[in-house]
Amino acid sequence: MEHKHEKLVRYILIIVVVIYGLYFSLYQIQRHRAFWTSIDLTNMEQTIWNTLHGDFMRSTVYPFTGQKIQDFNDRQTENRLGTHVQPLLLVLALPYALVPHPETFLVLMSVSVALGAIPFFRIARRRLDSDWWALACAIGYLMLPAVETSSGWDVHGTSFLPPLLLAALDAVESGKRGWWWFWTLLAMGCREDIPFLAGWAMFWLVPRERRREAIWMLGLGLGLSLFYFQIVIPHFGGSGTPFLAYFLPPGTEISPAGILPIVNQWAFWQHRLLLFVGYVVRLSLPLLFLYWLHLPTLLAMAPLLLINSLSLYPAAQFPNCWHYSVPIIPWALVGTVEGIVILEQFLGRWKPTVHWRGLIGEAVAVSILATHWMEGYTPLSQNFAWPIPTNREVAVERMLAQVPADASVSADPSLAAHLSQRRTLRLFPDQRDADWLIVDFWFGHDFYGHRFDAWREVLSDQRWETVAAHEGVILLRGGNGPPENVEPAFSPSADLPLSGLTAQFGEPGHGMHLVGVSVLSQPPFRFLCTRWIREGEIAFPHVIIRSSNKGIFFDGPLEVGRYLPELLSRPGSMQDCTEFAMAQHSSDASIYIFIKNEAGERSPVSLTDAGTWDGNVEVNDDALILHISGARQ
Repeated sequence: MEHKHEKLVRYILIIVVVIYGLYFSLYQIQRHRAFWTSIDLTNMEQTIWNTLHGDFMRSTVYPFTGQKIQDFNDRQTENRLGTHVQPLLLVLALPYALVPHPETFLVLMSVSVALGAIPFFRIARRRLDSDWWALACAIGYLMLPAVETSSGWDVHGTSFLPPLLLAALDAVESGKRGWWWFWTLLAMGCREDIPFLAGWAMFWLVPRERRREAIWMLGLGLGLSLFYFQIVIPHFGGSGTPFLAYFLPPGTEISPAGILPIVNQWAFWQHRLLLFVGYVVRLSLPLLFLYWLHLPTLLAMAPLLLINSLSLYPAAQFPNCWHYSVPIIPWALVGTVEGIVILEQFLGRWKPTVHWRGLIGEAVAVSILATHWMEGYTPLSQNFAWPIPTNREVAVERMLAQVPADASVSADPSLAAHLSQRRTLRLFPDQRDADWLIVDFWFGHDFYGHRFDAWREVLSDQRWETVAAHEGVILLRGGNGPPENVEPAFSPSADLPLSGLTAQFGEPGHGMHLVGVSVLSQPPFRFLCTRWIREGEIAFPHVIIRSSNKGIFFDGPLEVGRYLPELLSRPGSMQDCTEFAMAQHSSDASIYIFIKNEAGERSPVSLTDAGTWDGNVEVNDDALILHISGARQ
């Protein structure tokens, strides 16, 4: 007969899971409405939408492969299988067919991650022999930023891995052989490397009596991954596997002749050692390195631990902010529970009168909460910001509604996720066979590094005519060009959350008037946003921002983020948001803002109103200094 406290624990667990799933579903829907979603959601929705409309796995959004592509005509595939093999997309197509909206994926992702707490609860209960301790572990799972990032960032196939892998391990430990294979095979469909990684981990973590069967699972996983990497991706991609570029310096020729001279240098391996140590610390510190006490867990994690730590792709190095570590996070959590048991037994032999489990558990809880405060996705985090669409987003949504449903579009990455339900969608500056062109000039999302030159060409291109220019966005369509009347896009009127701080650079009437400053959070980034009014017929100024914190150093003219400085030759108001800090480095900093003229001389500055920044702003003769704390929004 079930005890009352067991029922209570289960009720609490269900409530916590429901709250998590509901919260992150709403959070993700708000992210999408606020235009915070990007190319990952675009890739998934367009692929599934095309598949449901008879174009199997068609994806025209150029995927990132570790190399910056200069000529988009080199692209030899319009199929998602040329980059990733994700059979799970066919499963996700079923609910999407019933509710064909991008929010469907966001809700499915959030709910699935929440449900992962249930198998983890069962796994922890077997090891700790306590419902209450297992409940604490389940709550820790939901509070860990490395888990939350799979439901708080854009949607990926790997976002569904934590519940699938934990359910598979729970099933095999419960003696449910069929469900073990079901959940593992479903997990293997998340990405082309997961069949091997899942089979490898199962071999080390399953009970001994299932080890022989796990060998067959590992063999199947290895065979599937080799098939995907060696046959499927090269066939649909038109070339070999592109992912080696993640591990080599830019420009390296992917051949023995190009690779061997690099790997034979000591500096190459010295750099890799530093990357490995940094990654291991970021991954392990929130869990107090406890999973390192359990050798099977380390062996299960080893392949992806090496892949992520040796990658030169920066996002792979930060497990609490990006999804690249999601495939091994379940094993790190299981290993942490094992580590608690091992450490408790070891210390208990030394001092059996001390309640070691309580002390260890409290230490882990404090560490997870501290990590959550620094990098989490809830109001408990220092960088938390609830996504709120402003009038700008409402205006942009109306502009997007003008694009015909059957049109081929080239769009800015920040807008593409709202245009995914179409056969052909390109990311600007890729304009192949595009009938419409739409680009967002705010926030400076320069994915390809040569958008400025592309926009110069567009402004003189006879193929494009202006449909609308408003709130930082310019919408063009094929017609009688060149585009005209695009200046209104640089005079925003939306209700952006800018503070009352104002300052005068240069002489009134003949300088630059700063009329607002704000620090916005869009995890894992933070943005310093400024709004200016140019006064008089002065030459275009050179605005520079510098930070005192080398970890979040930014130094460059604001016009780099606008791409069209010649538009600012007319007096008027313009907005610019420049990324200056990543959340994991968001400690206190002093931000220096100053302006140079064509001769390189700095303009004098005077503060006209400190607004809400009172006490956090200083002025010297030629610079405005803002003191920004890590928690400031």
